[in-house]
Amino acid sequence: MLDYIHNNFSDNLTLANIAKVADIGERECLRCFQRTIQRSPIQYLLKYRIMQGADFLLKYPATSISEISSFCGLDSPSNFSKMFKRFYNCTPREYRNLHMMK
Repeated sequence: MLDYIHNNFSDNLTLANIAKVADIGERECLRCFQRTIQRSPIQYLLKYRIMQGADFLLKYPATSISEISSFCGLDSPSNFSKMFKRFYNCTPREYRNLHMMK
């Protein structure tokens, strides 16, 4: 299930999609994630998307935040920025500027 998320994170994934690749029900999928990584599949997906976004901010400095948010499967740059700030305590632009200086 993790491989599926990692390979398809930019798509519109649902709990049903994730469970289906392992040929299990949605409730069992939730239990598996909770037992192994202590978060839901959707929480894991969101965190993975934001981590990929952070990586892209540094790898492709000429790419706009709007393009990166779209690539990461998030519906809007403002939503991406809000989620990014929740995980990294700074905006994507601040993160890029801070890490590109080093």
